Amino acid sequence: MKIDNKVFIDDPVFYYLITLTSCISQVCNIFNEQLPKNNSIFDKIPKRHTFPNTQDIREKIRGSKVKVNLLFIIFISLITFKAYGQTSPSRNIFSSNKEHELILLNNGIAAFEKRIQLIESAKRSIDLETFIFDFDVTGTIILQKLIEKSLQGVRVRLLLDSFMISETLNDQVLTELTRYGITSKFYNRKSVLTYKGQFRNHRKSIIIDDEKAIIGGRNISDAYFELDANKNYLDREILIRGEIVSKIQESFNNFWNSSLTSSPKHIFRPSFKDIKYQNIKKAKDFTTAKQFFQYDISIWDKEHLRIKNQLDQKFPELETIRSIGEQILEESPKFSCRKNTFISDFPGLGKEHLKNDRYVKYEIFKRITQAQQKVVIDSPFFILDNETKPLIKNMLLNGVEVEIMTNGLHASDPGYAVGPLYSQVKKYLDYGLNLFLISGESPDSNVSYNLQTQSSRFVTHSKSIIFDSKSSMIGSFNFDPRSNNLSTELAYFCDDNIDLANEFMQNIQDRMDVSAQIDDKKQLKKLKFLNASFGQKILYYGLKFPSLMLINFL
Repeated sequence: MKIDNKVFIDDPVFYYLITLTSCISQVCNIFNEQLPKNNSIFDKIPKRHTFPNTQDIREKIRGSKVKVNLLFIIFISLITFKAYGQTSPSRNIFSSNKEHELILLNNGIAAFEKRIQLIESAKRSIDLETFIFDFDVTGTIILQKLIEKSLQGVRVRLLLDSFMISETLNDQVLTELTRYGITSKFYNRKSVLTYKGQFRNHRKSIIIDDEKAIIGGRNISDAYFELDANKNYLDREILIRGEIVSKIQESFNNFWNSSLTSSPKHIFRPSFKDIKYQNIKKAKDFTTAKQFFQYDISIWDKEHLRIKNQLDQKFPELETIRSIGEQILEESPKFSCRKNTFISDFPGLGKEHLKNDRYVKYEIFKRITQAQQKVVIDSPFFILDNETKPLIKNMLLNGVEVEIMTNGLHASDPGYAVGPLYSQVKKYLDYGLNLFLISGESPDSNVSYNLQTQSSRFVTHSKSIIFDSKSSMIGSFNFDPRSNNLSTELAYFCDDNIDLANEFMQNIQDRMDVSAQIDDKKQLKKLKFLNASFGQKILYYGLKFPSLMLINFL
């Protein structure tokens, strides 16, 4: 059934799913205490959580209630979703044969330190783009550093996906940042309950002076820099210095200047002369208007004080964190590459975006089909759709070795991402797929801030692919339908440095060593619940059927 050119599901199955989800929510409330919570080792600053978005849904989930409610949001939002055909694009791929300097950032603490170093070195401009920006310890420190540079005359711009960030860095926070000269924009402020609200900006980058850039999978939050007490992300980024950075900058500018981005609403301290209160005075009386005004003033002042206290916060731990990060960076190998490619999707919404602007996935698919010997995929999610199913099957049937490292149930944030994985992967195990499920442990080679973070639950968030042990890809692309069709993504490829590919592979292997290796269905049945809590198992079974019904939209 169509209403106003939108597609609605007029089917009893839809209402069954709604009812089922409600039942699941009640069950999960019972077991909520058994699921791990995400608490920072730095309790000085209270986090302000936004309601999680459906994109990379998995990056922002805080507890079982939110997980179930988020699936309910997916059900509702997909009422208006219609799948459209795609055609392979042929532009928006930038290549360079000049030498580029590269540093692989496997460790979160080192990645945090490198960001600070880059910000401190900036002379002209800093452009930061992210999907999540928590106002926690690492987020606050980065904002403090950005404020310092802005006050020195460096142009600072923040490009933020609206749904995941509009509460953590809300309009009042961003209004406060404008006082220091920092400008911000939100991407796609449409409600995620609508079809067009499903199109998110999932890209992550920081660009300094149009000369150096970090791209990869990390957002801005303690867990992405391995500084959280309960859960940390095993992620990966690459620092690039060379002419292709100008193309990364150009891509940032395309998004910044897009009609889909908008400035935050400026939230200034209320004045009784504001038209809102004058209208209340006319409609009601002076006393009522004054009451509304005093209430709004108290809310604004409370939030202003919270923002000020956080931005003024001192962190004695920072010296130790930076020292650890600096030592890791000093020991990190440096690489060069003469065959570089950067690719990004274009900003866009709706049918035309699905059809014309999907650049990253087609480049990845092309390279996968060209592989002759082996493809290694490191992704937090491995969910196949009608395009990727034959892609993986044909590789395996043609004798190409395929290794997948992804999260098992214990390491997976959203329980509904594991249901499709376990259901789909059985057939491909028969074809010879090698599956590695992250078990939640920290690799032996990984350097941690302290024993508390080292003993936390570790999950993979890396987005990397190695082709034939010689070409490497790193970016923001997850191996799932959402990155294929709804998220804007970016990726960098190096095609002429085997040493870099080996370094990629060594780090992946270190993570595989603490993962469960699955070679057949029997092992999958035995190990799929490795280290999982009782609550996680309940969540898995409760969400398995709905997630399979909506597999093309996860």
